Amino acid sequence: MLFASGPPDSHNHFHAHNYMIFLKYIEYIKQFFSGAFMIRQRSVNILEHELANEESEFLLLCFSDVLGIDLPTKYYVLELLPYLMDSLPSWEEQMQHAKSVWEDRFAQLDMDP
Repeated sequence: MLFASGPPDSHNHFHAHNYMIFLKYIEYIKQFFSGAFMIRQRSVNILEHELANEESEFLLLCFSDVLGIDLPTKYYVLELLPYLMDSLPSWEEQMQHAKSVWEDRFAQLDMDP
């Protein structure tokens, strides 16, 4: 028991400083791993959003005559109807609530419709 009452003050200050640095590094490591795991969820969200956009545009091209846009390939599109039947009600509702058919897409590209 060399230091029964504790180490000298400069030694305590040194340990306190190192401890604060250690805590700061632990916080950095926590932030790194939380960001690394969040990137997966963010990328999934971006991909799901893009998939919804692509599906909406595809349905718009296939069934634009529902919105009053003439489609010269109506006969061929009818062959796709059985495959797209489940998607049509939600797409029609989405198109009814949209102010403009291309508004969301132009907004993503920072363009005016």
